[in-house]
Amino acid sequence: MRDSDKDFEEVGELTSSEIFYKQKAPAFHDSDNQEWQNKLNLPKNEDMLNRKVEIYNTRLINDGYLSSHKEFLIRSWIEGNHNYQEISRRYSDFEWLVAQLINKYPGCIIPPLPEKNPLAKIDKEDPIFLETRKRGLLRFLEMMLQHQDLKNTPEFANFLFKSDSDFNSDVEKSKKQGSIMPTVSSIMENIPTAPVSFFSNIYSKFVEGDKIKKEKSDTDQKIDNHESYIGFLQSSLAELTEYANQMGTIEKEQSNTLLDLSNNLNKISEFDKNNKLGICKRLGKNTEECGRVQTEHASYFNGDLEIKLKELNSYVASAQSTIRRRNELSQIIEKDEAQLRQLFSHSNNPKYAELSEKNCQNKAHLQEMDSILLDELKYFESNIIAEIDKVAREFMTHQTEYAKRMHESWLIQEN
Repeated sequence: MRDSDKDFEEVGELTSSEIFYKQKAPAFHDSDNQEWQNKLNLPKNEDMLNRKVEIYNTRLINDGYLSSHKEFLIRSWIEGNHNYQEISRRYSDFEWLVAQLINKYPGCIIPPLPEKNPLAKIDKEDPIFLETRKRGLLRFLEMMLQHQDLKNTPEFANFLFKSDSDFNSDVEKSKKQGSIMPTVSSIMENIPTAPVSFFSNIYSKFVEGDKIKKEKSDTDQKIDNHESYIGFLQSSLAELTEYANQMGTIEKEQSNTLLDLSNNLNKISEFDKNNKLGICKRLGKNTEECGRVQTEHASYFNGDLEIKLKELNSYVASAQSTIRRRNELSQIIEKDEAQLRQLFSHSNNPKYAELSEKNCQNKAHLQEMDSILLDELKYFESNIIAEIDKVAREFMTHQTEYAKRMHESWLIQEN
């Protein structure tokens, strides 16, 4: 048994909190300091060791009278060496890279890209949208460089090092060949997510019209357990994101109330010609300062915290997508096997031989995919726990600082 299988060997019927703490894997560390397993059978790319990356600027490129696109200027270098590699890539180039990685390495959990903005074509200069997209793209690049295997792929190396003209030529060539988008389309993409139950299996697989539940293999059960855990993470992070949004709204309302109160207290003190209501003037100043602190607090909830929680949730969604693609291949195999059983009495039928060969290829592909996926899920779960822990600690630090500043605001003395 591999180490990656031990973490979910006996999950059983646990509560969500027990599943959350079931992990035995250590917190994620820099991949350069970890033992390289080389799951993808790729040579190690020494140019990726200790490589840093930044998106240092953007520029608007006019494609025509009414058409334009935004390019992100990217710089990367090896830590301690100022020999910079500089490229420019547009958002669709990142999408192209992700499509290539999904096609060629289907067992890997590909880092997520920032969400698309349907209004982007209307307002490409929106500073909030641009900053959010820039941050998301940088996070994608950093996660790729942290991944022990994906950073060694030739596709990522070409993306990071090839000149703009050569890279654009590769993209155009792949479009002509029809390989720009992933070949595996999700048959479950538009099905609403069902509530996660930890006391029963998520999947009930049926073969063709036969309502006989297929007995799950050990690998199927382990992946189902991983998916249950990931589903728990996704629902929890979604709730936390909603709470952060609600808290930001509440804090903003409170800050407005404090500022209104400050204005009223200042008006009262203006009519105090004999300075007998000095406490009102002092209280107005204190309340105004508290209102400013509260405004910054609201911005934290609706800004940094909400963005980080959404980033974590998108990472979880990437893991779910990888499992879904794996399960879709498994369903294809089951469907083909059912059809082969129907054709068995006509084994001389050319369709039988063709389908049988295809089924064998898919089984071999699934076995290879499972081997990579189980290790990927262990890596993902170790990493996501470390990232959640980091966000939680940052939240505690922010709350402590906020409480301190609010306390100090009430202590402001009148000049």
